[in-house]
Amino acid sequence: MIYEIILTDKCTRNCEFCYVRQTGYTETDANIKKFVKEVKSLQAGKNELYNISIFGGEPFLNPHGIEMISMEFFDDWRSNVHIVSNGDLINEKISDDIKRCFLHLSTYDIFDKNRRVRYLSIYNMFRKSVCLYT
Repeated sequence: MIYEIILTDKCTRNCEFCYVRQTGYTETDANIKKFVKEVKSLQAGKNELYNISIFGGEPFLNPHGIEMISMEFFDDWRSNVHIVSNGDLINEKISDDIKRCFLHLSTYDIFDKNRRVRYLSIYNMFRKSVCLYT
C-alpha cells in the first residue's frame, strides 16, 4: 500500500514540466495529524509493508511536516518513508534528521556542472538511501 501527502506546493524552482502549481499552499499540522491517524487506522492489524510518500513543491519548505510524519512511522518496521525533493535545501542537519527515510532526488539538470556537484554532495550524505531519477 502507498500513502501520499503533498506538504506544500511552494518550491525553490519553477520547473516547466512540474505538475504542481505554486499557490502558497502548505499543509497544516491538523491535516498532517489526520493523515497519520488515517494511515495508522488503515494499517492496524496488518502484517505487510507500506510506503509513505512525501511530495511538494519542495517538501523541505515544510520541515516540521516532514518531521511530524517521519517520527510517527520510524518505529513501525512495516513502513518506509519516501521524500521526493529537488535537493536544494538539504544540508548536514537535514540529512541527519531523515537518515531513515528514502530520499528521491529529481535530477533533471544533472548535466549542469554546479547541480551535479550538489547532487554528489547530497549522495555522499546519504549513500545508500538516495535514489536518483533523471
